[in-house]
Amino acid sequence: MTIPGYELIEELTRNDWHALQRGRSLKDKRPVLLKVPHRQPPNHTDIELLEREFQILKDLSVAGVLRPYEMFRMNGRCCLVLEDRGGAPLHSLRGSRRPSLAFFFRIAVQLCTILAELHRRKVAHRGLNPKGILVFPATGEVTLADLGLAARSSADFQALMPVHLMRGMLPYISPEQTGRMNRAIDYRTDFYSLGVILYEFLTGAPPFTSGDTLEIIHGHIAKTPPSPSHLDATIPEPLSQIVMKLLAKTAEERYQSALGLREDLQHCEQEWNSRASIAAFTLGRRDVSDRFLIPQKLYGRETELSQLLQAFEGVCEGSTAMMLVAGYSGIGKTSLIQELYKPIVRQKGYFISGKFDQVVRNIPLGALIQALRALVQQLLTESEQRLSLWRARLSEALGSTGGGVVAEVVPEIALILGEQTPPPPLGPIEAQNRFQLVFQNLLTALARRDHPLVIFLDDLQWADAATLGLLRPLLTSSDIGHLFLMGAYRDNEVDASHPLTRTLSALESAGAPIQRLFLNALGLRDLTLLIGDTLHRKLEEAEPLARLVLQKTDGNPFFVQQFLKALRQEGLLEFDYDRGFWIFQMDAIVGAAMTDNVIDLMTRKIQRLSPKPQRALTLASCIGNPFDLSTLAIVSQQSRDAAANDLQQVFDEQLLLPAAPSYDASPEQSEDVAHPIPAYSFLHDRVQQAAYALIPDGEKQLIHGTVGRLLLERSDPAVLDEKLFDIVHHLNRGAGLITDDAERLQLARLNLNAGRKAKFSTAYEAALTYLKAGRDLLTEDSWNSDYQLMFDLQIEAAECAYLCGHFNEAQRCFDHILQRARTRLDKAQVCNLKVVQYENMSRYALAVQAGKEGLELFGVTFPDSEAGKESALEAELNGIRSILGNRTVDSLVDLPVMADPEIRLVMGILTALWAPAYILGDQALTRLISATMVRLSLTHGNIEESAYGYVTHAITVGPVRGDYESAYRFGRLALSVNERLNDRKRRAKVHQQFNAHVNLWRRPMRTCIPHAREACRSGLETGDFTYANYGAFTETWPAFLTSRDLALFVRDYSPNLQLIKKLKMDSFVDAQKVILNWARALQGLTSSALQLTAEDFDEDAYVRAYSNNPFFMTFLYVVKLHLSVLFEEYEKAYENARNARQVIHSLGGTIWP
Repeated sequence: MTIPGYELIEELTRNDWHALQRGRSLKDKRPVLLKVPHRQPPNHTDIELLEREFQILKDLSVAGVLRPYEMFRMNGRCCLVLEDRGGAPLHSLRGSRRPSLAFFFRIAVQLCTILAELHRRKVAHRGLNPKGILVFPATGEVTLADLGLAARSSADFQALMPVHLMRGMLPYISPEQTGRMNRAIDYRTDFYSLGVILYEFLTGAPPFTSGDTLEIIHGHIAKTPPSPSHLDATIPEPLSQIVMKLLAKTAEERYQSALGLREDLQHCEQEWNSRASIAAFTLGRRDVSDRFLIPQKLYGRETELSQLLQAFEGVCEGSTAMMLVAGYSGIGKTSLIQELYKPIVRQKGYFISGKFDQVVRNIPLGALIQALRALVQQLLTESEQRLSLWRARLSEALGSTGGGVVAEVVPEIALILGEQTPPPPLGPIEAQNRFQLVFQNLLTALARRDHPLVIFLDDLQWADAATLGLLRPLLTSSDIGHLFLMGAYRDNEVDASHPLTRTLSALESAGAPIQRLFLNALGLRDLTLLIGDTLHRKLEEAEPLARLVLQKTDGNPFFVQQFLKALRQEGLLEFDYDRGFWIFQMDAIVGAAMTDNVIDLMTRKIQRLSPKPQRALTLASCIGNPFDLSTLAIVSQQSRDAAANDLQQVFDEQLLLPAAPSYDASPEQSEDVAHPIPAYSFLHDRVQQAAYALIPDGEKQLIHGTVGRLLLERSDPAVLDEKLFDIVHHLNRGAGLITDDAERLQLARLNLNAGRKAKFSTAYEAALTYLKAGRDLLTEDSWNSDYQLMFDLQIEAAECAYLCGHFNEAQRCFDHILQRARTRLDKAQVCNLKVVQYENMSRYALAVQAGKEGLELFGVTFPDSEAGKESALEAELNGIRSILGNRTVDSLVDLPVMADPEIRLVMGILTALWAPAYILGDQALTRLISATMVRLSLTHGNIEESAYGYVTHAITVGPVRGDYESAYRFGRLALSVNERLNDRKRRAKVHQQFNAHVNLWRRPMRTCIPHAREACRSGLETGDFTYANYGAFTETWPAFLTSRDLALFVRDYSPNLQLIKKLKMDSFVDAQKVILNWARALQGLTSSALQLTAEDFDEDAYVRAYSNNPFFMTFLYVVKLHLSVLFEEYEKAYENARNARQVIHSLGGTIWP
């Protein structure tokens, strides 16, 4: 490669990304050093590293650090030009003999001096290694030639080293730089790297070397190398101790200042030069750091950590376990769990984690997939030999189809196994069984004695049902060992009806090994220790301040740290250089009236910022958490570099943290130059709240509107959907200032899109907010000028109001839309939604009426009389037989897809109408509805609702007509059609009907339970709360009839009662109590043997409430019939049998008749 204007003389050294060349300026013959990336042309990261190094060097004037001349960029090439003071790379000076100690001391003392100057200027080197140190062999003069990874801001300190740069640097990085320690990175990382260099200087090799990346990381984190004096007895013990102190695993145990280290080295040098020996002395006598650093170790968690470690040790021995850590936000759940990093690395295990999200809970297995993808990436960093072993092991475990199953959710597995063939389709239950078995096999292969597997799932309170359902087979499989599942959740957000509660109860009933930890606030003793360590004070000296901190913060660890930092910033904590510790005046602190409100603390901290950083932070608070630099640059209307400069002070004040970067995916960016865009998160949501509060109320509307317009204008259409929520949020906040009709119309459409997107993610409250905002931007005249937009906003808002439980609001919306709707398709759509709402409100007669009104729009009517219904049913059955002909029921899965939009909507109304008619006891109508759906499907093709028609038609074919084999075939057809069309929306309905009406007649009773659970799970995920309720309720039927332990049955199914209450299905709450008290009566826990009345249930009140409802009275009469027979009260048994016979028709096709 040629560099215009320079002559290349020789290459001095090279690392994983650049070469350092010695050269000469052609203009003035001045000697120079040229740092050139290997990659030509360089990518963005190469250029960014050189640019950042140039900027840092340009502002430095430190003896021992090379000065920059220029940053050369031309025709896609780049080069950093540095002064050349001569010298050779330190690593090239190693010969067969160890250099003299006199030479060692000259090098070491100079490096300490250079580091001291860098640290004084708030610069951390972060990349010390022998290739970046130039030395004059004759004089021992030292210069640093590589500051490519140097950092001078908190954001850069925490940034992890790029993987392609880490490989060559790996022997010299600190434990915290590996990314596998629960520790932040600060200037003390340089002391560890210096320790490695000095260790190598004395012994001839770094402390940890291996061709295996994981082996080196394991060494840095968990192994203590032999001391230099142990390897070579001629090395003085005090010098060896200095090096080992530098190599301490935690920053707190290393030297705290370069000057303190230099003092000890100079003492050794003097001793060695005068006596040729070094007497023992106390290290670090003058090692005092005036930096205010709160120790990163845990306080007050010894018991909890011991339990965690004990559980992990059991896993290492071969068991499988689950540990749940509960507590409030900020209490330290994640920090506690991350303390396992070191023992995991020591055991050569794998730690992977995923985090659930509150909004996107519709992504099945989301957090688990995050974790498994991270594990694949870890495996890909290993040596080719180990990767080959993994390839063989996984291929054997997954078999011919398992790899394809895994690849559907973790496509990165193909990078290890190669491209996978998609697995053959199965029915839903079979596919679920296969999926669970494959994942059991996968984890059996991954979690082994030689490398246990730890999976951490954070924020379990937002876990999706699919993940919760997978826990049981993973935790109860006898094939899986050495697996540690850990979960953290906010216990104040999880009640008895929460899916997590129900899942854990079921797991414990199944014998799954679950342990629990509940984290409380820190007490006085722990706070005293923390403050004593922070201020370098004795416990008795720290206790008065600890008492005050406890009073102000209630011992919440996050608040404690922020409170202490605030004391420092207010000047209430000062470093005493003479005594080497921090001092404080309690009277001054008490008199300063420090707030006990974390918001006030954050506000004061923000107000200390300079105007531009403060402005940047307030704009960031409007953008959201997290935010990326590109968005901040857009809304601040400046370049990314300028926006980044505005954030430097914010990072220095530790108000922001680095977040996972986003990527520039705009069309003009080719794949070769696409690069990460820095992203940031607020230290805590309280910081964002405080920053936002600083914006005057009168300006907020204008700022949000401006931010929204800028984002909309400058967002590429291809990625607009990704930023939709952000854009609409800001525009809505500024909507009051929009006067242009076209802009209001545009925003209304954006709100419709945002509402639909949120609704798809089951974020119904958010969806309703967007839809209302869009609706409010229009007027009644919009029904004429923009009908479709107005109709879509209104109908979506009405449905979301229902999904949020705002039934009266939804009803008002429905009535208003029916008055304005132009077409029968639009009117029928409203009627269909009314059916669903009335059913959810237990107003079943009104639901049937609304459904009939919708069907009448298309000429579909049903007789009112029983005789008329039966006659119509016979006609439909004859039509079905005629159309079916010689085809088998199974073959109907291959019917074409229904295309007629009106027939499709009719099928939707019929589906919604079936359950209310059934609950009202109108069995003739339900059979007629099902037969009509089957006939329409055979005539027009399959649609998602066809599956429901098939499964409910099975009731007519089986229990009513006695052809149970055909009925079961129709039921299996329903499952197949639902699976073929991948219809999640109606999956709850199909599985519920199959569970309650079909499966029980041909399969063992207990096999109904998985279908009931799937109905409940699917219903909760898709917003079909009605069928989620049916699933939860009817699961108790087979569960009770097959239970061998009545007390266990009551314990396991009481949470279902809480769920039904939460769904506001009041009638089913009472019916569930009938089933639970049936079990209690058999245990003698009700008021009498034949009575169901107990503490939370009044049998007489139930009769008064439901005496005119055959559906709900059936449960009571059948239960009392059973109890009467069992306890030999035959007269009462006869009475209950007579009563049951009068109402039993309402539950035709189920187990109850």
